[in-house]
Amino acid sequence: PSAQKPLAIKQLKKEEPIRVEQDAKDRHVVLNFDGADLGTVISAIGEMLNVNYILAPNVTGKVTIHSHKKISINDLFQVFQAILEVNGLTAVKDGVVYKIVPLEQAKQQPVGVQSGKELKLQVDSGFVTQVIHLEYVRAGDITNIMRNLMPRGADLIVYEPSNILIVTAPPSGLMKFMKIVEALDIPSTERQSVKTFVYYVENGEAKKLAEILKSLYVEKKTAAGKPPVTPRPAPPAPVPQPATPALPTVTEALSGEVEGELIIAPYEDINALIIKASPKSYLTILETLKKLDIPAKQVLIEVLIAEVSLTDKTQFGIEWMLKGAISAEGKHTPLATGFTSELQPGTISPSIDSTTGQVTKITTTPAAGTLFAAIIKPDKYGAILNAFASLGKLNVLSSPHILAMDNKEAKIEIGEEIPVATGFQQQPSTSTTTGTTSFVAAGQIQYRTTGIILAVTPHISEKNMVKLKISQEISSRGVDISLAGITSPSFTKRKAETIGVVQTGHTLIIGGLISEQQNKTNEGLPLLSKIPLIGHLFGVTSDEVRKTELVVMVTPHVVSSPEEADAVTKQFQNRVRTIKERLERRVKEREKEEENKKE
Repeated sequence: PSAQKPLAIKQLKKEEPIRVEQDAKDRHVVLNFDGADLGTVISAIGEMLNVNYILAPNVTGKVTIHSHKKISINDLFQVFQAILEVNGLTAVKDGVVYKIVPLEQAKQQPVGVQSGKELKLQVDSGFVTQVIHLEYVRAGDITNIMRNLMPRGADLIVYEPSNILIVTAPPSGLMKFMKIVEALDIPSTERQSVKTFVYYVENGEAKKLAEILKSLYVEKKTAAGKPPVTPRPAPPAPVPQPATPALPTVTEALSGEVEGELIIAPYEDINALIIKASPKSYLTILETLKKLDIPAKQVLIEVLIAEVSLTDKTQFGIEWMLKGAISAEGKHTPLATGFTSELQPGTISPSIDSTTGQVTKITTTPAAGTLFAAIIKPDKYGAILNAFASLGKLNVLSSPHILAMDNKEAKIEIGEEIPVATGFQQQPSTSTTTGTTSFVAAGQIQYRTTGIILAVTPHISEKNMVKLKISQEISSRGVDISLAGITSPSFTKRKAETIGVVQTGHTLIIGGLISEQQNKTNEGLPLLSKIPLIGHLFGVTSDEVRKTELVVMVTPHVVSSPEEADAVTKQFQNRVRTIKERLERRVKEREKEEENKKE
């Protein structure tokens, strides 16, 4: 979006980030920001709301928001607060201006103060301090559970002499906090009564969470020989009495035990859990849910798949080149570390070039040893690519990048599907004209995927170490083979599988799979070289051996936001673009050198 501030009242152009629509009752807006600067978004919406604001220093970020439905101008401030909260900020009203400050600093700003269990929030409410007098439970008994469920940036003070909770939080967080207090602060007789609660899952899947909760609580109760028992209807609640030291405790609600009837059912259409339980049991389940329903970590995986044509200098493979790199000062400085040769060689199939008819025998070169894997630090990545490019023998097959969730397989397939006939059998066929019966071959057709197939499953540790399970395959169609009168294509395949642990931002390089192609070429005088028996006297047959090594470079980046993933992706694309440009220049220089030699 343009850095120019859009006007709120004029009819804006389609490509501008905010569009205003006026009907008979209300004004509506449509927001359309894609990777916009946070300051630009605040300025645009602030002008729409006609509010004055002060932006705290060092406030940066990117915003992407697309409202597919119209937003009422009366609800725009809530959307504004949601945008700020996602970026770790909030708007705090101070007189006639709003201060845009980090959530952690908001509680230090002047905020409105309210008391009681009823919220009285205005449309433009920022952070609010709510003083809550508990009637049926001790404040100290619920302190731990309340702190575990506190929203980001909120603050809780417990004053036990007066049995008071003082919470400062943004409106959305305060509403959730008050609902929990409402469920806790009830008479002891009501704590055993069964109620129905709805929990809206924010980050996970309702079905999977339901299975986990059932295994933790429902199955545990059944295994212990204590099937769910529906309690008798609770008597009418007594008249609330002032808090006293003799108030019943709810400490047992924090012990992890669930009593009475318990039913947990997922509602997948809205990704919610329907829980039928006593309030005390629900609080125990809710505490578990808050620890499970968290955003899943994501990994942006950069992949560079290339073939390196081996020369006399690199005939033993790139592993030797990486281990034996010499710096400008003459010191031995390997480009990669952590070499391992635990990988097993891949299986290579023979092939025939269908266009020239030349036999291509592909084998794994023994001199190269087994497959190897090594770790490359971020500052060595460019040096390795430059080393390959300087040889002028690097062919980048693909450079995909994909965003994968923790413990979920991400797969990239670049190629084509080739039909293969399978399961042939003879079936009778009767002619409608002659009445004769003949047998024809009929079979099923299956499609086989060829090309570049990469499957990566990341596992992220607490310290952002990434365990990668990688399966890399490059396959292509070979010569057609005829068996029992049935023609079917053959396939060549190079495949490598490995598991490695890499620090975020570092690169795992897999190599060592060297293929050797032996091509026979015939050159001679036209016509004379094809005379039977004596044609070989007028021509020359030569053998050409070409070695290539398949190299896969995988770089994981643990990302916490789409903006961070976008920045890493652009950086990777720039690196690949630079190496391709350098490679093209190197090829042109060599072609020019060869032309000069001929002259």
